[in-house]
Amino acid sequence: MRQFQACRENERVLSIASDQEPEMSDDDRTTDDGVQGEGNPAAARRYNERTKAFIDKGKVERAIEEAAPADQEEARQLRQAEKAGRSRARS
Repeated sequence: MRQFQACRENERVLSIASDQEPEMSDDDRTTDDGVQGEGNPAAARRYNERTKAFIDKGKVERAIEEAAPADQEEARQLRQAEKAGRSRARS
């Protein structure tokens, strides 16, 4: 249950962060040498900087509070959805 809550909290934190951070331009996605994805150190650096800024602004606690289920019914639905997702996951 706690692992599920942490996952849900992370989703909301990312949602809040994405609502307040500028969208990535094509320049943010590709470096001059064309490196993208997991091998993109410039993107990793920008991500780390934005994550640190989010934390430093004190937005984490608010995001955690907003991530909590609104009521018992939502909590039940989230647990059910997680169970369904896990049943299809590869081991």
